[in-house]
Amino acid sequence: MKKMKVVKQNLGCNSNPNKIKFERLIDVPGIKVIKPQRYVWHLTPKHNRKSILRYGLKANLSEHNSVFANNQSKNIDFFYPFCIDLYNERFSDEFYLEYDYWRIDTFKIKASWFIDPNMENGPKEYMGSSKNFIVTESSIPREALSLYKIDARFLRSYTITAVM
Repeated sequence: MKKMKVVKQNLGCNSNPNKIKFERLIDVPGIKVIKPQRYVWHLTPKHNRKSILRYGLKANLSEHNSVFANNQSKNIDFFYPFCIDLYNERFSDEFYLEYDYWRIDTFKIKASWFIDPNMENGPKEYMGSSKNFIVTESSIPREALSLYKIDARFLRSYTITAVM
C-alpha cells in the first residue's frame, strides 16, 4: 500500500461534535435531504448480529436515535468507520473482518434520508463525497436487510460474500 502524506485537518465527525444535538435531524441547521442509492450499507460489530436478525436496525437504540449508512458500493475504504481509521493511520486489513455488512434495500422501506452532518467537510482522499454518509431516523425492518461478510478471501480478491 502506497503511503500517503497526511495533512492534519478535522475529519468530518471531529469537526463539530454538536451537530446532532437536536431533537430531530430536520432541525439540524443546514442539513441536506438526499435520495439514497437503492442499496446502502450499515456496518456493525459482529456481536450485534443476533439482535439485528431478530429486530432489524432500531433507530431508538442508537446514541442519536438514528441509523447511519454508507451510500456507495464502489470503494470499501470510503465506508465508515474505515475512512476514519485510514485518516488516523490506525488501519489494518484485519479491521475489515471485525464487522458485519448489512445491505439495506431502500426500496423496501419508507424513510427520509439526510447527508450525515457529522461527516461533512472531511478530506476527500479518505472519504470521497460527503454524500457517501447518510442517516435516517427510521428503523430498518429485518425484511429490508441482507447480511454480508468479509473473510480472508476478501483480503485477496476484494469480494464481499452474502451470508443469507
